[in-house]
Amino acid sequence: MAAPAFNNDDEEKPLDPMVENVRRRMMRLMIISIGIMMVGLMAVLGAIVYKYNTAGEKSPKMTVLKKPMVVVDAGYSEGNISLPAGFVVESSSLAGDRILLNVKDDKGMLHIMVFDMLSARIIARFPVANEK
Repeated sequence: MAAPAFNNDDEEKPLDPMVENVRRRMMRLMIISIGIMMVGLMAVLGAIVYKYNTAGEKSPKMTVLKKPMVVVDAGYSEGNISLPAGFVVESSSLAGDRILLNVKDDKGMLHIMVFDMLSARIIARFPVANEK
């Protein structure tokens, strides 16, 4: 069997004007689509590079406690709270970086003290007096 002969005249004929218009529109749409995809890809890559470069700056705030508070490991601190002589802790509560202490002095008078863990000191003291 002989191979079919190709007619080179069919390949060189110009396209019909209607088909040529459709081809041009399709090429234009393809170029626009590729351009939009490239811009989107560049935006995503730019966001990734930006996040990578600013990750260290935006990390959660690390609090360094001054003496006598010591950070033992992540999420755990220990230290001493120095109260004036004769004061006894009745109760306490924690709010953020502060501890509220209800203490009684040696005369039995109630005091409310606020201890700041960041500065490792008592920042406020309120004597509670009964009105007579």
